[in-house]
Amino acid sequence: MKRKIGLYFRVGIEMGNFILSGLANDLQKKGFEVIILTSQKNHFFDKMLKRYGLKQINIDFLDLDNQKRHNIEKYFLASRRARLRLNGFRTFAYWNDTPKKRFKDYLIGNRLVYEFFRFFTFRKLDKQYYNQKLVNFFKKEHFTDIVLQTYAMPQNMAIAINAKNNGLKVWLMNWGWKDFYINEWVPFMPDKFFVWSQYYKELYLKYNTHIDEKNIISVGNPNFDTHFGYTPKFDLEFYEQKYNISKNKKIFLYAMIHPDVYNDENVLIEGLLKVLSEKLPETHLVLKPNPMDKNLERYQNILNRYNNVSMMENLWNFDKKTDFNLITQEAKDEWLDMIYHSYGMLSIPSTVAIESLILKKPVISIGYGASIKDKELISRFANAEFYKPLFLRSDVVLSHTYEETCNFIELIINNKINVSESLERFIDENGNATQQILCEIEKG
Repeated sequence: MKRKIGLYFRVGIEMGNFILSGLANDLQKKGFEVIILTSQKNHFFDKMLKRYGLKQINIDFLDLDNQKRHNIEKYFLASRRARLRLNGFRTFAYWNDTPKKRFKDYLIGNRLVYEFFRFFTFRKLDKQYYNQKLVNFFKKEHFTDIVLQTYAMPQNMAIAINAKNNGLKVWLMNWGWKDFYINEWVPFMPDKFFVWSQYYKELYLKYNTHIDEKNIISVGNPNFDTHFGYTPKFDLEFYEQKYNISKNKKIFLYAMIHPDVYNDENVLIEGLLKVLSEKLPETHLVLKPNPMDKNLERYQNILNRYNNVSMMENLWNFDKKTDFNLITQEAKDEWLDMIYHSYGMLSIPSTVAIESLILKKPVISIGYGASIKDKELISRFANAEFYKPLFLRSDVVLSHTYEETCNFIELIINNKINVSESLERFIDENGNATQQILCEIEKG
């Protein structure tokens, strides 16, 4: 029987790993029927799927958005967080700081309490996430496989648990390098779990003893396959004209953060531009807007006032109402081209550091803000458990002031900071994650 594979889209970021990586089309070439499953209704998405020759089924009738967690899960999460803190492990929360070790951690994080909640959480999962409509849907449509990105969302859990209980293969991808530090527990048993590196494989195995070692595979990131040995689509002259960059200027990229995390980045950037204009007039800062930022007008004053700054075209599609965030092939191409043509990357500590390093460009991590209060907010990203090891490298530096940032930029221009060290701890560097995943799915 021909295998039928469902690729589940929850928030749109799956686009990179599932489609732009070539995985969906490669699965089709292998003779599998590939169907995109989503509850979202987005005309940009429809258009993109048509472009790649992919069929979709809208599954909003399954009521997955109404899926709730059981209270026992919440208690188990609290016990897990406490246990990690007791073991000296710093977790991460994107929107707010995580609590430090406290007295009650010794009460709720001890082994006995942990095992109690773990046992009853597993007991409750099948019942809590059982969805008769979903079961009927799998049977009616004759799906044989489901591919998921991330594991902790209730919707993803419902799909995975019901799929496993009905004999479907479940293939899981680790979306980002901070997933583990946000939620380390995989609440179901995937047939294969594809992670970024051997280091992350070992972490997941340590905290997910219910998953067999052979079921977690280090492959890298499918969306980053094209980063290795990258050849630009357009030359530097194309972007100099598009973004009004004077010839022979030294281009540095500045990747901006989500405005809901830090909304005064325009003030920070203006302060940096003032110092750059005075100390390093030969440089040009190219701003990469955050796809979720719908108020880019606040940067217009900077763009009008300074001639050493430009803002990249936002080629992503973001629907704030449904929180659906889609990268396009054009956005990916331009982003990689600009990294390739730049001298280095600046940003508040972020995953873009890995992308920059793959393309052999040094990274300046911004560790300050427009005020002392901002600095406290931003410092938690630099102190994040997943990011701190980058500072052990010579090609990733943490800057605490505008002047220090300029000094680092000057060192990069003068070839005093070069990318030469392995990224093996963070990501498998073979650049063939997609093919490894394809091979595993094909073997079934």
